[in-house]
Amino acid sequence: MPDKPATEHRPVRLDDDLWEGLAIAAERGYGTDRSSTLRALGRWFLRAPGATLPDRPDAATAQAIREQAVVRG
Repeated sequence: MPDKPATEHRPVRLDDDLWEGLAIAAERGYGTDRSSTLRALGRWFLRAPGATLPDRPDAATAQAIREQAVVRG
């Protein structure tokens, strides 16, 4: 029997370019995956004790990620 995941699977609606951009950012070392970034944002948004914003790319890298996401998505 497979191990039960630590969290439930939850569908989230995001534009394709955002979804792909989060994956590309994770591939470049900003977070480990889309889910970790979204969890960190949720904890920060709800002011969980000790929560901090996840690292994000500088402006030029973010622009390049957005452009790549449009092509990939």
